Order: sequence, then C-alpha cells, then structure tokens
Amino acid sequence: MNSESVSLSQVKASVTTWPTRYTLVACMLLTFIIAWADRIAFSVATPKIMGTFGWSKTQMGFVLSAFTWGFVVFKLPAGWLADRYGGMKTMIGAVLFWSFVTILFPFSTGLAVMAGLRLLLGMGEVAYPPSQIRILSRWFPDKERPKVNGICLAAGGVGTILATPLAAWLLVMYDWRRVFYLFGAMGIVWGLGFWRWSSRPQTVSRLNEQVSTSGTAHEKKGKFPWTRLLRIRAVWGLIVVYFSVTYCFWVFFNWLPTYLVEERGFTLLKMGYYATLPYAGQSVTQIAFGWLCAYLITRGFSKNFSRKVIIGGCFLGASTFLILCVNTASPILAVVYISASISLLGASYTPIWTIPTDLSTQWPGTIFGLAGTIGFLGGALAPIITGYIVDTTGSWNLSFYLASAVSLVGLLATVLLVSTDSIDARLNREVQ
Repeated sequence: MNSESVSLSQVKASVTTWPTRYTLVACMLLTFIIAWADRIAFSVATPKIMGTFGWSKTQMGFVLSAFTWGFVVFKLPAGWLADRYGGMKTMIGAVLFWSFVTILFPFSTGLAVMAGLRLLLGMGEVAYPPSQIRILSRWFPDKERPKVNGICLAAGGVGTILATPLAAWLLVMYDWRRVFYLFGAMGIVWGLGFWRWSSRPQTVSRLNEQVSTSGTAHEKKGKFPWTRLLRIRAVWGLIVVYFSVTYCFWVFFNWLPTYLVEERGFTLLKMGYYATLPYAGQSVTQIAFGWLCAYLITRGFSKNFSRKVIIGGCFLGASTFLILCVNTASPILAVVYISASISLLGASYTPIWTIPTDLSTQWPGTIFGLAGTIGFLGGALAPIITGYIVDTTGSWNLSFYLASAVSLVGLLATVLLVSTDSIDARLNREVQ
C-alpha cells in the first residue's frame, strides 16, 4: 500500500515539475520552425530562380502552387495516418521526407521537375498539422489545447524570422542552391533526433502516465462514417473558413518577397529583413490569441463564442488592412499594413486548428484532414491567380482587393456556419 502511494506521488511530482508533454511541445515547436524555414526559403529564392530559368510570374505561380496542391492531395490521407499510426510517428516520418525533398531542389532541370518537387514537399509538410492535432487530442487536456496551438503556430513566424535573412544572405553571398542544401540538412538532423527521443520507452510511458492524470484518454472505435461527416454544417463551416484564411495567407507567403522588391523598391537584403516583420507579428498574435481563447473560457464564455469571436475579428481586421495597404504610397506603411493583416490571419489559425478537437475526440486528425483538403484549394489557387493578375494588369492592387473580399467570405462563414459542438454522437450512430 505504501509503495503504491509513493509511486503515485512520484508520478504526480514529475507531472508537476516538468510534464513530458511540455518537452513534446518543444519538439513540435522546432519541427514547425523547420517546416516554415523550408517554405520561406523558396519564397525568398523565387526572384533568383525565376531569373535562372527565365520564368514569368504566371509560370512561377504554377510552381509555387504545386506545393499547396500537395496539401490538397495528401491532407486527408495525412489525417488518416495520424489517427491510425499516431501523431509522433507521422510527424517524424514527414520531417525526414520533406527535408530530403528540399535537398533535391538544386537538381531541378526545368518547370515540370521543380513543380513536381514542390508537390512532394507539400505532401510531406501537410502531415504536420493533423499530426499536431492528433497529439493534442491524445496527450493534452482541453484547456491546454488553444495555448499549445498558439505556441506551435507561432513557430511559423519564428521559422520565417530566422530563415528569411539567412536565405537572403546565402543568395547574395553564394546562390539559391546553397539555401536548399543547408535547410534540408538541418531538417534531416532534427528528424533523426526527434525520432531517437520519441522512441525511448520512458518517453511514451511518461506521456501515458500523464494522460491518466489529465483525463484525455479516449478510444477510437469502428469505421469512419464519411457520409455522415459530409452532411454536418459545422464541418463545412470549418472548410470555408480554412479556404478563406489559406487563400489570403498564401498570397503573401508566396509573393511577399517579390512584391517588396518589384513593387516597393526594396533591395534583396532589405527585403530579407522587412519580410520578417509580418511573421514576427504573427508569432506574437498566435500566442496571445491562443491564451485569450483559453482565458475567455475560464471567464465563463462558451467555446463556441471564444473560437468564433477571435476568428471573425481576425478576418475583419485582415480585410481592412489589405485595403489600407493598396491605398498607401509609403513602402514602410505598406509593410506595416501587411504585417497587421498577416498577424491577424495567422492568429486565426489558433482557434481554427483547435476546432477539430472540439468537434471530435475520436477522429480529430481525419476531420482536420478533410477540412484542409478542400479548404487548402485556397492556398493552391492563390499563387496562380495572383501571378496571373500581376502579369495581366501590371499591378498588385487587384490581387490584394480580391484577398480582402475572400477574407470577408471567411467572416461570413464564421458567423453562419462554424460551431464547436461535439459531433461524436452523430458520427457514432452512423458507425453502429
């Protein structure tokens, strides 16, 4: 009896001092930093790559879009893999795969090969989000999930802040190929390190012990009820919201370096620093809004209100700042307005990524994968449409106005369709 009491107290003490799931947060954080570093590397190198191959913006738009088509093609299978084999295994396999693909970019011989590699990169990186969603659902209590989502999503801004000036410096000192050699190698080294830590028996044992103390354990039974899921309004609300935020965000993620150089007159090195400002703001807002979402719940507001008020406010603010950007002649103010817009768009991902865990404790990764598969068509279309508009009109203004309108569509979907009410009971009826 005493030995059991001592054992339990030791477990509680270890959880109190430093829960292993906090180390897992750090691992997810670093993985996401590497993912975004690899993404931004290509965006920073875009002007040089276009010059090397003699591509127009429309052609480059197709290459940039190939990455997001990888998301569209593989997001649903990635969600299923995360639910089937576990979030950590899926995440580690993904980072090793996409890092290897990154190293292959310098060997591209033309448009088709480059687009194919971008497609593979997207297929690798798309596995990260549903893996994180599955990890949160498996090992984190509900009250911690918005905070952890905010912290991990902020890694995208951190990765961009670190990678953009480094990539710009490598472009100036060497060439664009060195960027991909270095970034790909870093990902492989980290992926092997993450695998070594997660495969230790004591790591999994401690995580499982903490699951029992936090009450997050659950079992997934039966075959997934696809037809029932596709008839639920809240799922389509998540899809439309995801489409809207992804379209707007990826307009800037793919084209911001080129826009600052060609439209606003920044040099490559200045662009490398100014292009980090939006993502610095994004990191701050994602952490802050994650905590705000959790705080609103502790103050008695419902999860539905807490998620929706943040998502809707972010869409409205992002749309407004995009219009202000178009109508300023100041390059510095343009960066400020873009920074505000990206910061708000990035912050909206925090509650959006939490909603699948609200809707279902059994299939969060699969629901997220489905919403992202359809919703990420926005990210796939954004670089193509933007490149075509700029090539056709000679101006970036119309592409920004379009993004502003898409943001308002996201606001409307948030108000009318989005919900956080659990759908497990409805799905289980379909299973039975």
